[in-house]
Amino acid sequence: MHLRPLRLETADVSAAESLLRGSLVGVESLEFGPDLSLDISGVRGDDFSVMRLTHSSVARLITGPPGNLHVLEVLRGSARLGVRGVETTLRPGQVIAIDSGSRVRLASDRLSVGIVTLSRDLLAAAADEPSATISFPDHSPLSADWPEQWRGAVRRLNREVLGRSEARGEPRVVADLVSALAVSALAGFAHELQDRHREPGPSAVRRATAFIDQNADQPMTVAEIARAAHTSVRALQQAFARHHDSSPTAYLRQVRLERAHRELLQADPDDGVTVAEVAARWGFAQPGRFAAHYREAYGRLPSDSLRAQPM
Repeated sequence: MHLRPLRLETADVSAAESLLRGSLVGVESLEFGPDLSLDISGVRGDDFSVMRLTHSSVARLITGPPGNLHVLEVLRGSARLGVRGVETTLRPGQVIAIDSGSRVRLASDRLSVGIVTLSRDLLAAAADEPSATISFPDHSPLSADWPEQWRGAVRRLNREVLGRSEARGEPRVVADLVSALAVSALAGFAHELQDRHREPGPSAVRRATAFIDQNADQPMTVAEIARAAHTSVRALQQAFARHHDSSPTAYLRQVRLERAHRELLQADPDDGVTVAEVAARWGFAQPGRFAAHYREAYGRLPSDSLRAQPM
């Protein structure tokens, strides 16, 4: 997965509009007022972007043809959201969804927001359904607890991928965390697929575990595992809980932990092999967290296994 930085500090209205139109697919109209001061920082992948946007001018945005889903968190300031003739004032701490497939108006003045943009293809993969069937009719989260879960997923992406050069090059880490954002968005906001999932039986779990066993060394998302099991993400998670007393991600972590354990035992530390290198290769972005999982599973630190010479 190729990552490109998003960085812009400008008072140039046309430069600001050009960058944001390229990042926020599905925007019909975007306007800034005079005396603009705009600061944008973040990262962009093939089917997602994560950015923080701060501006000191009046701004107006209208979404148009079907494009991406934008999940916004107001960090500072306020904004007015208009959907189907109903206007709502957004305050700091609120998290909302803007579906560019519906007509939405957003007006703000001196605002700082976090914006996560997810493509239709990414959401379709997470839902295991054609993208044309996915729409988000309501901008408010389904529960009061969900925004904190969303913030946690965004923090993990920023901390474990964007802020760590070693992990940033690992496609497994990027794919897993971006997939988690898409799954979280589907769980957090009402969408038309919400009641269409049929629960699979143990055969789907067997197909999923076989796929994981055979492809654990490849970048893998929960959506890809669900497709291999011929079911949806949510249905697969329910089936794992019922038939495996686990989850697809927990099983994937277990398999990768076993493979990393085997590699550490076979490696020679004199060749320059490090625990962090092995951990990142198997999708563990944080060495500390990897060590905790490893010690729980094997009763010792991964560094002890690395120093143990094979017989």
